[in-house]
Amino acid sequence: MKSYELILILRGDVEKSVFEQEVTKARDLIEANGGTIAGVDDWGRRELAYEFSKCKHGHYVNIRFETEASDTVEKLTLMLRISEPVLKFQAHRVDTTDRGFKGNPLLLKKKGGSAREYEREY
Repeated sequence: MKSYELILILRGDVEKSVFEQEVTKARDLIEANGGTIAGVDDWGRRELAYEFSKCKHGHYVNIRFETEASDTVEKLTLMLRISEPVLKFQAHRVDTTDRGFKGNPLLLKKKGGSAREYEREY
């Protein structure tokens, strides 16, 4: 199964019942298309970086799920686009393999003997 992550930003002024209803709709759509929910994290109400749709605050939710159906994310996107309390969302595939090297090679310099040992240079 392929792993995905969905980050939702709902309007900061929505009631708790509307918030839970939107999260439940997303979960139900994923499960209806043969997916499984790996976890739901409520990140809470935070200030947005800039005002968007006359909102200064948003309620952040992270939903991790796995599915085989390739059209699940497309259906989820269509549903979230027309949902009024949703300000922004992003769904992307999560790569579960570790690629080893992380970082910009221009900002790293080698330390010690091993090729894998680097330290940050700013």
